[in-house]
Amino acid sequence: NQLMVGIHSQAVSEAYALGCKAGLDPDLLFDILNHSFAQSRIMERHYTQFIAKSSFQPGFALKLLAKDMNLAADMGELSGVQLNAGKRVQAIINQAVGDGFGSLDMAALYSYQMAGDDKQRE
Repeated sequence: NQLMVGIHSQAVSEAYALGCKAGLDPDLLFDILNHSFAQSRIMERHYTQFIAKSSFQPGFALKLLAKDMNLAADMGELSGVQLNAGKRVQAIINQAVGDGFGSLDMAALYSYQMAGDDKQRE
């Protein structure tokens, strides 16, 4: 579950950062994505409860997702399963935590994407 939550959270963060930086209205983007194959509970949660409100007080802190992604990576290694997407997202999440986003909600991966080079946030 948490492996997929991490990957979905990063996908939402990248899609919204791309859309917003390209000048799309975030509410319109949400409506489009929410009525397409991109729709997911994670996208709906992250957008409606956090991104749209520009508030990232933790419901589930990013540092906890990092812990879970690290456990999933360990499990993949022990099981002999290559977690290509999972390992990439694990690295991004661990970097976001290291850059000061760990105490924010996992939806703050969006803020991490938007911050670019200016990533110290906590």
